[in-house]
Amino acid sequence: MISFGLLLLSALAGGLVTAGLFWGLGFRTRTQAARLHQDQKRFFVQEVQPLSSALADFSAGNLTTRIEKPVAAGVFTGVSGFLSPLKDEFHRIHATIGECLDEFNAITYEPCRRICYVGTDNFLEGERCGELLGGLLQGKGEVAILLNSFDKVNHRLRQKGFTTFLSKKYPGIRVVEVLETYQIPEKTYEKTLELLDRWPRLAGLYVDEASTPHMAIKALKERRKIPGIQVVAHDVTELSVGFIREGILTTLSQNPYSQGFEPIVQVYNYLVTQQKLLIDRILPKSEELETINATSLGQFWDDKQGRCLSERAQRTLAVPAPNTQGNNYRISVLLPNDTGFFKQVGQGMKEAAQLLKPLGVTVNILVPEEIKRGDNSAATTAGYLRREVSAGAQALVTPIFDKSLVQTINELTAQGVVVATFNSEPIGLRAMIDSVFHNSNYILEASETLAANSLESMQSTRQINDTMQKIVFSLSAQLDQLAQTETVIQELLESVGLATTRSGESVVTADEASAFAVIGQQRVSQTNAALSDIQAHYQNTAALLGTLNKNSQAVQEIVTLMEDLASQTNLIAINISILAARAGKNGSEFSVVATDIRKLAQRSAVGAVDIAKLIDQTLGSLQSVTSIIEDDSKALDSIGANAGQAEASLQDIIRVSADNKTKVHHIIELVDKMRSLSIQVRTSMSDLSQLNHVNTEAIEEITRSSLQMARQVQDNTRVSQVLCDMARSQKDLLSQYFN
Repeated sequence: MISFGLLLLSALAGGLVTAGLFWGLGFRTRTQAARLHQDQKRFFVQEVQPLSSALADFSAGNLTTRIEKPVAAGVFTGVSGFLSPLKDEFHRIHATIGECLDEFNAITYEPCRRICYVGTDNFLEGERCGELLGGLLQGKGEVAILLNSFDKVNHRLRQKGFTTFLSKKYPGIRVVEVLETYQIPEKTYEKTLELLDRWPRLAGLYVDEASTPHMAIKALKERRKIPGIQVVAHDVTELSVGFIREGILTTLSQNPYSQGFEPIVQVYNYLVTQQKLLIDRILPKSEELETINATSLGQFWDDKQGRCLSERAQRTLAVPAPNTQGNNYRISVLLPNDTGFFKQVGQGMKEAAQLLKPLGVTVNILVPEEIKRGDNSAATTAGYLRREVSAGAQALVTPIFDKSLVQTINELTAQGVVVATFNSEPIGLRAMIDSVFHNSNYILEASETLAANSLESMQSTRQINDTMQKIVFSLSAQLDQLAQTETVIQELLESVGLATTRSGESVVTADEASAFAVIGQQRVSQTNAALSDIQAHYQNTAALLGTLNKNSQAVQEIVTLMEDLASQTNLIAINISILAARAGKNGSEFSVVATDIRKLAQRSAVGAVDIAKLIDQTLGSLQSVTSIIEDDSKALDSIGANAGQAEASLQDIIRVSADNKTKVHHIIELVDKMRSLSIQVRTSMSDLSQLNHVNTEAIEEITRSSLQMARQVQDNTRVSQVLCDMARSQKDLLSQYFN
């Protein structure tokens, strides 16, 4: 536009010359020509010369130059007749120069000094919407665009991204017309009907905002173009959710929740940390732009709660920093509207306020009625922002719909107020160059760091190469050791096999010893039982002998009594004989009886003596037998004790044999495990050997790669040095635009 304005300056100069040719005409004509000439001079002085001076300053690097537009006045008035075409031409030149002044001022408008802007990458969004519609139309057809406004940079960027993508990827799709709707529902409805009248073969429609696509679909339904025409728009609201569910509308998520949540958390984080963001334009990446259609709608909309946050969007949200100082903060937020798209933005703001409340933060969300009714002027917005600062707000969050608001925001920032913007923010060439200048500083620092790191990396690569050579040498030694270890393991396996055989033999021997011990124990147990019976018989015999001894002693006493009785009987017989002798003839019978009694007494005495002798012999024999029995009993006791000890020893032998058998079995198990482990060790050593061979080859490859990497690091060093030089050069070139 500026270059076109310069061409117009040449045409204007030609017009002035042409005007001088009319001085030879009549008085009225000369008067009109004089007035026209004065208007030309005034126009040249007030508008053309300032533009020329500003362009000169701009070319010299002064990006702060601004042109004050003159107060509109009647120019080229009172001109009629054949001068009218010249007047009309100058009117067009005047209007064009006015546009040039506006565009120049937009180019050199001061950058916004806020800490961050949270919004969307409008060009990228336009590309993604072009991709969606192109896919739905399978790369063919006529499409139209309903644009919010030609004057709003963000919507022009969406249009540009949309058309650029279609021209590159879907050349079979033609954009037939672009109309403005100013995001007014009724206008969207009217413009859709106009498009249908002019383009009966229309196949697709792109509505570049979220608030009015339902009105476009209403018009399409009235003309019975649904189904048929594919519609693509942005995000989802109460008015569009039904059409998305029906499959009539496909939209691109703008993540309005994040636009409300993120700037509040970012200004809070800055208040507590005083650390600025390296990238101050927080825009979604390509992979974060999610498609909302009938299939995915559940991730973005809940019929009870309304718009909800997808899991992917949830993961990208900022995290509040801890308020280590315990300070209280007041953040004021300006929300343009509380319906449709901005209702969802407000939801993110409310939840950010709840999240920050325990950290000592008060978030005041304002929805001014004037702005809600459409008054987005800088004066209205600035008034609310200044009142909030006067009320004690340390931070502000606001969109910028009028670029004149930037001056107010920069003034507040200079006063120490922390400001973040969202959804809309103007950006001109000066702001872009300013951003490039600061990025050049960072690139310069990063390049210098990269160069230093590249040198360190080169040294490290050399060290790695040396280390790899040592590792290769070490691996070769390990391979030799592994070969020797293989021989030792083979010998170990042979020894383990022999130990297994001997252990098996030991088990057989232990089993036989245990069996013999069991038999011996049984025989000893039987002997002990027999000895116990013999001891019992001996004890019974000894008891009988004792009884017989007692009885013999009693008989001996009886014999003694019999001897006494025989002696007394003999005395009685003698006495009777004497009495019989005295009795004479009458006592002869008594004499015979006395003689018989005396003979009986003598025989009794002799028998008693014989019995006494026999009893004495019997008692002697009984004593001998008793002595023998006592000796045999003692011998049997000793034999029994020895048999018990033998049985206990055999029991010990059986127990020890069982223990030995268990231990031998355990030894066999251990030997088996040792054999298994030895085999595993041999296998592992074999694998290790293989691995070492592989590692050796890999290390050799790493060595080659490290050499290649060293060369690349050298290249990186050269590139980083070039970047440093380029960054310094760019900084030098850009520094002329800054004081």
